[in-house]
Amino acid sequence: MWPALGPEGARAALLGAMDGWYPPVVALVREATPEDIVVTDIHDRDPVDGWVDGRVALLGDAAHPMVPALGQGANMALEDALVLSEALASAAEVPDALASYARERAPRAGAVVLASRRQGSLDQGADRAAEECRNAHVRSAGRKDVALTDVLGWRPRVRGPERTAGPTSSMTTLRTKKGTSAMSAPHIVLISGSLRQGSTCDRVADWCAEHCAEQGASARVFTGAEIDFPAYRPGLATSHAAVAGFLDELRAADGIVLVSPTYHATVSGLLKNALDYVNDIGGPVPYLEGRPIGTVAVGAAAQGAVSTLTTLRTIGHALRGWPTPVGVAVDRVPAADTTGGEPEPDAARLLQMVSQVVWLGGARAADRKAVLGAVA
Repeated sequence: MWPALGPEGARAALLGAMDGWYPPVVALVREATPEDIVVTDIHDRDPVDGWVDGRVALLGDAAHPMVPALGQGANMALEDALVLSEALASAAEVPDALASYARERAPRAGAVVLASRRQGSLDQGADRAAEECRNAHVRSAGRKDVALTDVLGWRPRVRGPERTAGPTSSMTTLRTKKGTSAMSAPHIVLISGSLRQGSTCDRVADWCAEHCAEQGASARVFTGAEIDFPAYRPGLATSHAAVAGFLDELRAADGIVLVSPTYHATVSGLLKNALDYVNDIGGPVPYLEGRPIGTVAVGAAAQGAVSTLTTLRTIGHALRGWPTPVGVAVDRVPAADTTGGEPEPDAARLLQMVSQVVWLGGARAADRKAVLGAVA
C-alpha cells in the first residue's frame, strides 16, 4: 500500500492516520523530508498447520507471522529453532522428525498469534470506549504480562535418543580443584548484560569467573560497558577495535556464560546487541560451534527470572551452543563462605552451572574440532 503512494502520498496518508495524536509527534512527521519517512504495515495470518512438506519445513514468521503486541515474534522463531534442531538430532528419519516438530510447535505458535492479535486490537486498534475499558483493566489488574505465564514460561520437552552422542545432563565426575582433570584447560568468556558499572550482573559474572579459575579454567569477563557497541552491521569488527576484541575472545572461548538482568521479563537489549556480533564469527549464520553456554538471570521477580532463563537458553540453541542443564536465577551475589559448610542454594546452583561449563569446555578444548552443539 504505502510504497505505491510515493513519498509525498505516504506522508499525507500517515498524517491522516495520525489525526488527533500528540501535536509535537505530528509536527515531526509533517516537517520531515518525505524520502526519510518509512512506513511499514503490520500484518499477521490466521494460524495454519501446514508447516511441513516432505523434507521442507517452515519456521519463524514464514510459519506464523504475528503482530508485535506481545513482543513474541522473535521468541517464537527461537523456540521453533530449538524444537526443530532437537527433532533433527533424534533417531527419527528427517520427514518424521519434521512432522513431529510441526505437531509440537503449531498449537503453541497459533495460540500466541491469536493472543498477540487480541492484545494488538487493544493497544493499537481500540476506539475511545475500548481504550477506556483497556486502561481501566490495566489499572485494576496491573501489568499486562502478569497474565502471560503460559506464553513466557515455555520449556522444551524431554527428547528421546539422539543421532549422535553429546554431553549428558548428569555430571557425576566433575572436577572442582585445579589440576585434578586430564582435560585441556578451557577458556571461559562471561558476558554481563547490565550497563550500570558494578551492577549485580557484573559482580555475579566476576563470582563465576573466580570459580572458573578455581577449577583450572582461564576466564574473561565482559561488563556491560564493554559490550555497549554501535548497532550491529556485518563487518563492523574491521573498523571498531572493541568489537574485534570481543569477537576474538568468543573465537578463543571453549565455554560462555550469559548473565542478564530480568528487566521486562526478557534478556537485556545490551546483551542481545552483543550476541548479534556472533554473526561475524562464522559468516551470516549465528554459529558458536557447540561451545557450552551457562545462563544466569539476575533479579528478584520470579516470573521475570523464568522468562529470562527461557529466552537465554533458547538463544543458546539458536547460536548452536550447548546450554547446560542448569539455568540459574539469583537476586544477589552469593556471600563468601567462611564456615566450610554446605554452600547456600544460590551459590550451589551457580557452582553447578560453572562446573558443567568448565567440564564441557575442557572436553571441547581437548578436541577443538568436535562439534557438540545441536543441529541447526
